[in-house]
Amino acid sequence: MITLTLKEQPEVPIEAEALSPDILADLAHDEIRALPVFLGKRQLHLEELFEVEGESSEELEIHGDAGRVKWLGRGMTRGHLKVVGNAGMHLGAFMKGGTIEVSGNASDWIGAEMSGGLIRIGGNAGGQIGAAYRGSLTGMTAGTVVVEGSAGLEVGMRMKRGTIIVKGMAKDFTGLEMKGGTIIL
Repeated sequence: MITLTLKEQPEVPIEAEALSPDILADLAHDEIRALPVFLGKRQLHLEELFEVEGESSEELEIHGDAGRVKWLGRGMTRGHLKVVGNAGMHLGAFMKGGTIEVSGNASDWIGAEMSGGLIRIGGNAGGQIGAAYRGSLTGMTAGTVVVEGSAGLEVGMRMKRGTIIVKGMAKDFTGLEMKGGTIIL
């Protein structure tokens, strides 16, 4: 298993599209530490923002408040990503398979345009869960998103298939322009 621990809460968002089991599973420890991430508009190496432990694996665990870390699990097709704490925007966007678990809260656009896999949020979630990005005609087409707490605006906007379960309250426009699938509140 690969374990990443956020060194400190950043003042600006971190864009970390490389933090996916698909990418990390085949890399050596040194290659993982050298992966590019963006702190605002500056490109840095992963090791500058995270403590990196473990060797290549399809299991990735992130510790710390990653509420400002965007794109975790982007395009994931396999493996397991666990966030012990909060997760930022675009968690599991374009996901095709595998599992993402977050023990805390997650921000907007969870599972946006996903086509498979499972995302489980232990706390509250932002808006646009499983939704289509602006300008896109279709949101989620398969997979499951489970939110233990409440959710924000436009849950399931333009979704075509798949399942979204929100155990708490959801804000306005849930299912907006929905074409199919299931939303359970």
